Amino acid sequence: MDKEIKNLVGRRLDSTDTEHRPNDDGENGRIVENMLGIEENNSTGADINGKEIKTKNKKSKCRTTLFSCEPVRNKDRGYKRMTDIIDAYTTSVTGNIKRCNTTFRSGKANSKGLYLSLETDKRKESDQRLCIYGVNDELVAHWPLDKLWKRFEKKLSNVVLIEHDGSVVSSVTSHSGIVKESVWRMIENGDIVVEFRARTGKNRGTAFRAHKKTHAQMYKERK
Repeated sequence: MDKEIKNLVGRRLDSTDTEHRPNDDGENGRIVENMLGIEENNSTGADINGKEIKTKNKKSKCRTTLFSCEPVRNKDRGYKRMTDIIDAYTTSVTGNIKRCNTTFRSGKANSKGLYLSLETDKRKESDQRLCIYGVNDELVAHWPLDKLWKRFEKKLSNVVLIEHDGSVVSSVTSHSGIVKESVWRMIENGDIVVEFRARTGKNRGTAFRAHKKTHAQMYKERK
């Protein structure tokens, strides 16, 4: 598979066997996976042979989705379902459809009052957490850090970044040896952000995202 991935450089993105979907920003990623014989999946683990495949237009300045992971919602404050968060932090309304599409990071609240806080001052790692706070510093939800790290480790220990110019694959870069302390530092620095991507009746997943230029900071090796 390593040889097949490297041999993608210079090849055209062949969409013949890939289903076209309206407003699909992940289509080129699905094209590359089809070219490698990887079936579409929403697995919490890596795509194939312990490697996670990420595809990116080399000219794009948008962040790359690392993975999606739902937090533990604060039921004591009424956040029993994602619908409750949508109601409290609505970003737009169309007819009967409310949307909550918003990005937030550590250190500074966004326009809806949401921000992240990495709480590592507890002695036991199992008590440490990454929190989402909202208006008036209300705890909205959190991830236990031990479980969140397992997700990073399982999904992103070895990542292959495949870049293209929209029609031809231009480069393949491998990252390996993900470092826990580096991940936490990137969250604290705002290099890794979180996005709610939900609307009434549908939740596309709470996503962890990062820019390509900072992605490599999570790893020991790049080649």
